[in-house]
Amino acid sequence: GVDAVGGGAGGDPESFNEEDMMKQLGELANHGDMQDMMDTMLQHLLSREVLYEPMSEIALKYPPWIAEHRHEVSAEELTRYETQLTKVKGILEAFDTEGTDFATVVGLLQEMQACGLPPDEIMREISPGMQMGPDGVPTFPGGMPGMPGMGGLPPELASQCAIM
Repeated sequence: GVDAVGGGAGGDPESFNEEDMMKQLGELANHGDMQDMMDTMLQHLLSREVLYEPMSEIALKYPPWIAEHRHEVSAEELTRYETQLTKVKGILEAFDTEGTDFATVVGLLQEMQACGLPPDEIMREISPGMQMGPDGVPTFPGGMPGMPGMGGLPPELASQCAIM
């Protein structure tokens, strides 16, 4: 089996190195454990428990936003926003339907995502404090170097990060 991460030979954390980590990751991948772990994590992130509240907020805020801004946006943008609202409502309906499978929810989320982001005003209301970069991707205060919009890691962490 795969030993607990955190120790190399004999489980001594001081002797743990990159080679040991790569070996353990390889063992995880060979056993399919890594894929299982990723699948489980994705299913949690896309679960009703995580997504229902923000999707409900978007569904509630979209109709008044569309009514207020109908004449300020292009016909193309208006159609995109209305389509996105329909997709959000479809996701909520899927979450409310007993026995909806994960693949259905993923498909609906991909359709919603294909419409782009909701208007900035709605995103700011449902995620106060979150800032959007010029590319529409959320940015994180302090962030991470080498990743767009992610700024820099604290020095004590950056010095320990072998990827960077």
